[in-house]
Amino acid sequence: MIVVGAIIEALDQAFHFSTQDTWDNSGLIVGDPESEATGAICSVDITESVVDEAISLGYNVIIAHHPILFRPLKRLNYADEEQRLIAKAIKNDINLIAVHTPLDKTPIKGTSATVGAKLGLTDMRILVPEQYSFGECGYGVIGTLDKTVSSAEFLSHVAKTLNCQTISHNGIQKESIKTVALCTGSSIEFASKAELQHADAYITADIKYHQMASSEKMLIMDIGHFESEKVSTDIFLRELQEKFPNFALRISNASENIIKYYINTDGK
Repeated sequence: MIVVGAIIEALDQAFHFSTQDTWDNSGLIVGDPESEATGAICSVDITESVVDEAISLGYNVIIAHHPILFRPLKRLNYADEEQRLIAKAIKNDINLIAVHTPLDKTPIKGTSATVGAKLGLTDMRILVPEQYSFGECGYGVIGTLDKTVSSAEFLSHVAKTLNCQTISHNGIQKESIKTVALCTGSSIEFASKAELQHADAYITADIKYHQMASSEKMLIMDIGHFESEKVSTDIFLRELQEKFPNFALRISNASENIIKYYINTDGK
């Protein structure tokens, strides 16, 4: 028998909950660590569709990248989707676990390192390192491509590799992109760190209009929040399958981008 607490412990050993930022809420958010785990689904977000999927499968654990709660609740009166989902999880004995900034900061197998590896970056190092008793971790990575490419070639490579519907960028045209930095999620604040380390391009998400003009030398790309972090589900699955090979695990079929795109195809 596998209890929920054992899953939390395995995730903590892999991703170190102690590294989470003060505003974050990683760990067991709803549930009983001593209850038996009947199965787990992995998702980027905790939505009603994901909760319904867990119920239909008979799985009582959801492991998500984004916490459903960031601030304390003063009441639980079904007033918004957040409260309704939490109540639904409690009624159906669904345990809700989040691994947010600890996963973002994890070297080698965290979100940024995983995206970097998919893009073919080598010699990766942490972009914004932090020191802990167990070693170094931190936000973002910086590494090198195996060959030099132009801005247009790199944009195409990122879009195809990460399956991005759209990529917004600052229009910097470079014939030589070799060193690339990236940080998954909303991380434009680290663009200056990337430029100081001589990155030719910086990839992140949720960039505001004027923030896009923060560099005149470096190609800055916004690939979308979900697109940058959907690798989290693969990471959870791989890590837990290794620890619990006979436990029922799957990536949620309902885990999808909450942002939808309208693509103007008539050219007007």
